[in-house]
Amino acid sequence: MTELLDRLPAPSRLDDADLSLMLTIRAFELKLLDLYGRGLLHGTTHTCLGQEYVPVALRTLLDPGDHVFSNHRGHGHYLARFGDAEGLLAEIMGREGAVCGGVGGSQHIRRDRYLSTGVQGESLPVATGVALHLKRSEPGQVACVHVGDGTFGEGMVYEALNIAALWELPLLVVVENNGIAQSTPASRHLAGSIARHRGRGGDPARPGAARGPDPPWRAAGRRVRHRTARAAQQGRRHPAGRPDPAHPRERLVRQVRPPISRPPRPARRRGPRVRGRGRRRRHGPAAVPLDALVRVGEHLNAALHAVFERTPDLYLLGEDVADPYGGAFKITRGLSTRFPGRVLTTPISENAITGVAAGLALSGDRAIVEIMFGDFAALAFDQVLNFASKSVSMYGTRVPMRMVVRCPVGGGRGYGPTHSQSLQKHFVGIPHLSLYELSPFHDCEAVLDEMLSLGEPCVLFEDKVLYTRPAGLAEPPFCLAVEGGVARVFLDGPPDCVIIAPGGLAHRAMAAMRSLLVEEEITCTLLVPSRLYPFDVAALDADLPVAHVFVVEESTGGGTWGAEVAHLLHRRHWDRLAGPVTLVHSAASIIPTAAHLEREVLVDESTIHRAIRETLRG
Repeated sequence: MTELLDRLPAPSRLDDADLSLMLTIRAFELKLLDLYGRGLLHGTTHTCLGQEYVPVALRTLLDPGDHVFSNHRGHGHYLARFGDAEGLLAEIMGREGAVCGGVGGSQHIRRDRYLSTGVQGESLPVATGVALHLKRSEPGQVACVHVGDGTFGEGMVYEALNIAALWELPLLVVVENNGIAQSTPASRHLAGSIARHRGRGGDPARPGAARGPDPPWRAAGRRVRHRTARAAQQGRRHPAGRPDPAHPRERLVRQVRPPISRPPRPARRRGPRVRGRGRRRRHGPAAVPLDALVRVGEHLNAALHAVFERTPDLYLLGEDVADPYGGAFKITRGLSTRFPGRVLTTPISENAITGVAAGLALSGDRAIVEIMFGDFAALAFDQVLNFASKSVSMYGTRVPMRMVVRCPVGGGRGYGPTHSQSLQKHFVGIPHLSLYELSPFHDCEAVLDEMLSLGEPCVLFEDKVLYTRPAGLAEPPFCLAVEGGVARVFLDGPPDCVIIAPGGLAHRAMAAMRSLLVEEEITCTLLVPSRLYPFDVAALDADLPVAHVFVVEESTGGGTWGAEVAHLLHRRHWDRLAGPVTLVHSAASIIPTAAHLEREVLVDESTIHRAIRETLRG
């Protein structure tokens, strides 16, 4: 391929249409700078002056069925694909006829398999997810993603490139190398060459000189389309921001370094059959009713099997989720055997695999991500906050994003400070992100169906201590009723107080209710919501004619889910409460490993008992 690319023509042989388009992009960007200088643009803008050739050359490689992922410097990419200068200018200026209604502005545009984002490197994992969809559902189509040389400082870039090469995905990566990241030259932010860094992703790129459109370039495109993960490096010499005299703007044509080699094909492995009791079975467990004597972990596993059985466009991604391991807590056991190709064990790359799930959701599929320990969701926070949740509305129209991030959380098992946290509060308040918590009382299959049908990303928190607890039981003398997403554990007659707690605290709350009844003659009603945020406070109306309410959670205090619930209760029921809602949470500490030290930090039965007794008895 290198020999073909070396024979491409000089810029003087560009045809009139290509040159006209390049000049249009140049004129558009210069006009933006003029408008910006006169104070007529709100915010900022990033131009592509000097790299106009890149999207023009790619026009001969891509077809309308391919996906294009642009970046913060993507006006040229958009104009080369659609030629819609009026709509783009209206979007940037917030005027009538804007492509995305003025919501996205210069950096966030979505139209007909074209999408741009404003976070460096963020779209590469998403494009990898779209490429996974294309490989399975639309063979022959390509996901093309533009990044810059500065983007190679982002860890998610390497994570995504590794996954794309490992899974042999139809992904074309275009590196537009201007030799400077904002104001920092490449020599100070990148060790070695981009080709060397690309090689670490499993697909090294070799330099070649391509200086104009030509049939060999289209031939290279056909090779990409029928191969898998590819990388192309595009060079430009214009600076990152507004004009810099050190980089002449009049140079339109820059070097192009296209893909050369192919990554090795990984060996295919077939997962083992799932072992049943006394014999082998080919299929996973059937759905288990809540009145059967099963554990919560088994019930969740059966629910996943049932949902996968009737949802052919559903994927599950995570570390070690395939058989025979079946996930760190065995929740995905049997799934990869029954649904090969849709249940995928991934590298240790939380940010990338969450982005891949977002790409699948963007393509119309559904995806579930298992984070091995919920603590590691912090590594995926960018994709959850800045892409998945925002994509629902930041492109001017609602974009369905059907994905679930499963997070095993909580202490009580001796895993120590970095594997025992409850991070729910860090996700509360993000628009278009719904939070749920695994409960011993709710039907897991119904909860999964609800999350996957919302059309927005969800996080499912699963307290690890629940996995071995019985499902669907409220221990005597309490009664159980589940209605409208809220489980109610109660005694006959009016209670002295109401406890609101997520599913992971349910058994501890019931133990406290029992000891309060026996020792203090205090009766309590426990309310366990399935959906934590947005919180439906109206669903609790029938249970709140009482004076005292306690909200219990395992997270540390300060800006918590419990504080959000208390705020909503005070707004709605201030005239029915004798005093402020009481918050009960863990100590402001890391979670120790030693059992006796861990007990001193976490909320337990005695913590809840003491808080209620002191409030009601003084």
